[in-house]
Amino acid sequence: MFGLILHGVGGTFLFLLWIWAVLDVIATDNILIRSLPKTTWLMLVLFIPSIGAVAWILLGRPEGAGISLGGQRSSLYVDGEYEDWRPSSRSSFAGPEDDPAWRSSKSTSKSLPASLQDDEPLAIRERKLLEKEAELAKREAELDSAERDSKAAEPDDESDA
Repeated sequence: MFGLILHGVGGTFLFLLWIWAVLDVIATDNILIRSLPKTTWLMLVLFIPSIGAVAWILLGRPEGAGISLGGQRSSLYVDGEYEDWRPSSRSSFAGPEDDPAWRSSKSTSKSLPASLQDDEPLAIRERKLLEKEAELAKREAELDSAERDSKAAEPDDESDA
């Protein structure tokens, strides 16, 4: 008799664990799930109830997840008090461009890259660039003429034979 009651309690516990695991897999965000994709965890828990539910708890649930469904805690117990673990929308920014201080600093700074933010006028930089281009063109012409001269100086192997 005692064995039947124990068996019934154990079966009921495993059934409730299985239901909870199925709902927890469904409610947990994809990005928080460990080890396997969400669909694979759902199939594992559905088709292998006892082993799948225990495997989900040990290997698939997000680390540090509370007992609530979805693996998310609504509050965090710190120093004897509960604190909200989610960042408030007032104090957090998604990126630096969302910060109003960043926007104001960008509007007052120069828009040129650091290499061009010197005091040298544009006309002088253009003149230096043209001089460098002329020097490169002169070097190319010298290399081309040296190459043509070396080809002309080489004897034809076919004509000597």
